[in-house]
Amino acid sequence: MEPAGLELRDHDPRTAPEQEMAAVLALRNALQAEVQPDDPPRSLEVALARARNAPSFSEVRAWTLWSGDRVVALAEVEIERTGDNEHLCDLTVGVHPDHRRRGLARALLAPAVEYVRAERRTHVLGATVGHEAGAAFAERLGGRIGQVDRVSELCVADADRDLLRTWLEEGPVRAPGYELVRWEAGVPEDDIAEFCRLFDATNTAPRDDLEMDDEHLTPEQLREWEASFEAEGGETISHVVRHRATGRLVGFTDLYWSPLEPHRAEQGWTAVEPEHRGHALGKWLKAAAFERLTERWPAVVKIKTDNAVTNDAMLGINVAMGFRPAREVTIWQIPVEGIEAYLSSPGA
Repeated sequence: MEPAGLELRDHDPRTAPEQEMAAVLALRNALQAEVQPDDPPRSLEVALARARNAPSFSEVRAWTLWSGDRVVALAEVEIERTGDNEHLCDLTVGVHPDHRRRGLARALLAPAVEYVRAERRTHVLGATVGHEAGAAFAERLGGRIGQVDRVSELCVADADRDLLRTWLEEGPVRAPGYELVRWEAGVPEDDIAEFCRLFDATNTAPRDDLEMDDEHLTPEQLREWEASFEAEGGETISHVVRHRATGRLVGFTDLYWSPLEPHRAEQGWTAVEPEHRGHALGKWLKAAAFERLTERWPAVVKIKTDNAVTNDAMLGINVAMGFRPAREVTIWQIPVEGIEAYLSSPGA
């Protein structure tokens, strides 16, 4: 049932007209400002580019509540059709501060959970940042904390460049049986199958209490993701480590940059296969990536990354580089049955 005075509409980010996208973005930016007050609002150009060029294996369905020409609440479900973790999907629910405590989240959950159930997903993942009310709501839905992530930021001007230079110089000395390779035009065709095999090393990162299985990357998925990012003008810097004796790729790190947000870069995955750890390959990779970033993207002021708070090894490297905590994000795992029970309860 729609709350009085509000209109419930479906929202498809891939095809929605710009005016609708702008109204949804205004709500997103208002919600972001509550938890990330130092971050600039996202532009409509960025929102359109990301939505229109999303990979085909990532499906987003959303429902919005409108008050006149304003979107005051949103529920969004993202389902990845990759063959992995097909019991899970991502759920985001947001209500404008001026319209809370009116049952809007409950009104939006009804169509969202109906869609999730039809897709045969049994659990949703949701995130809260610093909001006690958000955590309490997740608990009412039957959710439990699966993991806590730390979002960290590095001001490029504050990086410990002497330390990074040392890591770069010591790399080939501490790891004489390895070589560092850089890619800036996507993964070469000759290496794509090997890189997808290497990507499995990301499954060794802590998952804490999340009920998730390993995820695997296929060449087709990788090419589609590369094309999606390139469609908005995005650029990538990838460094990989090759084991000389076997020719295998054993470690990698990725950095991402978009001309739509020229003053920031994103640090993606950094992973080293367990049997090749102990040679400071992670430090070598990160130092080389930072050096290249400053050459290729001189406008970048800040680099953002996130890690599980239990990922001591990677956090140790990041902190030494100069990354500082920006916020913590709590990942909740919520059973669909819990949401349905909440919706059917008289006091919901």
